Amino acid sequence: AVVSTLSTGFDNTVVNGCDGPNWDMNVAPNSMGKRLHDMGYKTGMFGKYSNNYNGKEVPPGWDEWMGLKGNSVYYNYTLNRNGKEEKHGDNYQNDYLPELILQAGIKFMTETKDPWFAYLSFPTAHEPFDAAPEHQNQFKDSTPTKDATYNKTGDDTKHWYTRSRE
Repeated sequence: AVVSTLSTGFDNTVVNGCDGPNWDMNVAPNSMGKRLHDMGYKTGMFGKYSNNYNGKEVPPGWDEWMGLKGNSVYYNYTLNRNGKEEKHGDNYQNDYLPELILQAGIKFMTETKDPWFAYLSFPTAHEPFDAAPEHQNQFKDSTPTKDATYNKTGDDTKHWYTRSRE
């Protein structure tokens, strides 16, 4: 929902998801990146694009592109970087995806002279939750709050995906 809402300004329920043929043909060509590009902004997208992004193309409207092929991971993944495949392993210094996203975004924002729009999409909202080595023990004695809504499914007010996990 976030990708379709940020990319188009429409809620996910309006555009029927953020991947697949409908997305490729009708939504991506009208994305916020494309619209801002057409208005003269230099646009950059860094990180996760959609769950089923195949990494084969750069969607229309993006001047700088670093898209994660597939779904959220931190190591052992493939990026499409401006149309070229880039494979990554499991070395923190070279491959930790959140850090690569951050550094690529900062470089884009500091080196771009024209008006710009940067979309940094981190995988940190999804499992696996691989914290950077320097943060792995930061909350080792903490327990997450679990109120009445924790892991609740089947409620008509929940997003369709959450309801489907019954």
